[in-house]
Amino acid sequence: MEIRTSYFAQLRKIEAMDGAVPVAVCRYPPDWYKGAVYKKVAPSYVMVAGMKNADTREYFSKKYFTEVLGSLEPGKVEKEIKDIVGHSGGTFAVLLCFEKPSDFCHRHLVAAWLGRNPDEAELRW
Repeated sequence: MEIRTSYFAQLRKIEAMDGAVPVAVCRYPPDWYKGAVYKKVAPSYVMVAGMKNADTREYFSKKYFTEVLGSLEPGKVEKEIKDIVGHSGGTFAVLLCFEKPSDFCHRHLVAAWLGRNPDEAELRW
């Protein structure tokens, strides 16, 4: 299954794409967002706050892999996302969070963990 990544500000463009199913992968999506949410890969509030308060990307990445992805199986996560896409009538997922493509975001780590090239997976307009 194809898995792409993007951010909430591009939701209208994503919804206009044939077969795209937006899937929020953050702990707290915007109030106006009514699409699918997959919180199993969402970092905790403390992790996000730490990243925004000078923790390095390397530190965040290690902590994220240990505390979040370390307890999950990539194949099972991909199957669950595929099920969300199938129930929505789509053909591929677009994992959403808040950061622009040029900014560091855990969705890029998720894409890599699922065996995708994060640069190729990111939708850029």
